[in-house]
Amino acid sequence: MTRFFVLVLTAVLAAGALSAAATATPFESRFLRVSAADALPETVARSLNHESEALNTLFLSWSDDQALVFNGALALARHGDIARRMLTEYGFEPGFQQALSRFGPDAVLPVAWFHDNEVPSLSVRHWATQRYRKASGAIAGWWNDNPVGQDDASGIDDQPGLTAHQRGLYAVAFVQQEGYGFLDQFVVDEQTQVHWLQGERLVSNVSDFFTGGLRDLERTVQGPATVGPADIAWAGVDVLFMASAVKALRVGRAARAATLEGRAAAGASGELRSSRALVPAGLRFTRLSRPAKLAAVGATAWVVVRHPDLINGLGANLAHWLGWPVKLGQFVLWFVIALPLLWLGRQLWRWLIRPLLWMAMTSGRVIERKITKV
Repeated sequence: MTRFFVLVLTAVLAAGALSAAATATPFESRFLRVSAADALPETVARSLNHESEALNTLFLSWSDDQALVFNGALALARHGDIARRMLTEYGFEPGFQQALSRFGPDAVLPVAWFHDNEVPSLSVRHWATQRYRKASGAIAGWWNDNPVGQDDASGIDDQPGLTAHQRGLYAVAFVQQEGYGFLDQFVVDEQTQVHWLQGERLVSNVSDFFTGGLRDLERTVQGPATVGPADIAWAGVDVLFMASAVKALRVGRAARAATLEGRAAAGASGELRSSRALVPAGLRFTRLSRPAKLAAVGATAWVVVRHPDLINGLGANLAHWLGWPVKLGQFVLWFVIALPLLWLGRQLWRWLIRPLLWMAMTSGRVIERKITKV
């Protein structure tokens, strides 16, 4: 009885000390940061120690794409709060991920400028595209004698205004289409404010007007896409411009912007972003098969064993569920863990470690006596 009392008292003291030194951070937050630290390169994981839970979640979802991870970390190091806002806002957008992975950390600058500033011409452009889509849907419904098509078209937003998030999606589309030529138009001043260089923009537009067809043709030839008749035709127009005024025909190339408009308008249609459409963790777990559930539980237990501090988070969650103070929940959990461990340690000492020590000491004495006799 006395030994059991000593064992319980030791467990109480250990649980009290561990819970007194613990913080009230929930288990989910601790587990998320630990998982990110295990999945990401050490330098990136260290830089995320003081970042928000949202950014840790984002980088954990990027862990399979090393280029995306390093460019995101470099964006945080180079552009600070600008990158934090844009990564949190657009980090789960596939188009933004492609732009960041391909064009590097500066891809956040045009997205930030478009997000924070009104662009009247862009709003009108978006409004015109929406009206065109509405008219096309109405004509298609009339032609097919399908009133449903007309109803779908009438649901398109007729307002010329764009939300900040929609403007950012347009910037992502522009980066994907124009690449480094578009990125070079944005700089950051000493007050960490993003500026759009209008002179650089004008020079880029003039250059694109004169030689864009040739560049597009070369890019298509060198890339994975196939060269079409339109690419060759517009490259020919660029060549002809060097000798004549046939360049006026170039204005017809505005029709090629339809792809950009369709992509940006679809992205700005108000669909839920991936970060908001994530299924709650508990619901995802219930959908797993039995072997997958066992594997998930085993992996979680192994992470907890490697990082015992996660037990404090479990204690905080337990206290929240039961309506207890956080310290009380952590104390109870540590006590429940410490008491069996101390009992197991006592049994190991009694039946394994102490006999082994006795055998080692006895053997040592026998050997010592033999040496002394010799």
